[in-house]
Amino acid sequence: MYAVGGVEGAQAVRDLPGKAGNQKGASILSSRYFALGDGKRVPLGAMVRAIRFAKAHPDRTFTRGLTTWWPVTGAEIVEEFRRGMNDRINQAIPCLQRGGQ
Repeated sequence: MYAVGGVEGAQAVRDLPGKAGNQKGASILSSRYFALGDGKRVPLGAMVRAIRFAKAHPDRTFTRGLTTWWPVTGAEIVEEFRRGMNDRINQAIPCLQRGGQ
C-alpha cells in the first residue's frame, strides 16, 4: 500500500481481513478515500489498516510516509497522521463541506 511501503508491509495490508474487495468487508469505507500529500488516493479502509500496521511496528522503516516521499519509521507515520487529524479538526469545516469542490 501507499503508507506501508515495502513488499512485506504491502503484503501485510493485503492479507488483513475486511479488505474493500471482500463482499464481507465491503462497506461505506470502500467508497471513501484518503488523499496523500502527492495527490494519490487510498481507500479509507486500506488506510486504516496501514496506520494500524505502522502503529504496531513503530521502529520499522517504510518506503514513504503520508506526506513525504522518503523512507520513514512507523512512529513518524503515526505522527504525520496525528498532525493531519489535528489540522483537519482545527480547520472547523463542517463534515458535509469537507472535500467538496
